[in-house]
Amino acid sequence: MLNAEDWISKLKPLLSNVNHPIEGMFYLFIISLIFRWRWPKTWNSFLESVSANTENIRDKEVD
Repeated sequence: MLNAEDWISKLKPLLSNVNHPIEGMFYLFIISLIFRWRWPKTWNSFLESVSANTENIRDKEVD
């Protein structure tokens, strides 16, 4: 089983040689799938922390 340092050492050369934005987005997508599969609670808490606050948006739409 690879630890975090092993993952980073394997991914760093791959991500440093990205030649096109779509290629970079694909790599980030694959990394997020692996992260979501391996650490689902951490992934969900990360998504909650970066999500927008929708309560204020709903209040503005009513006005």
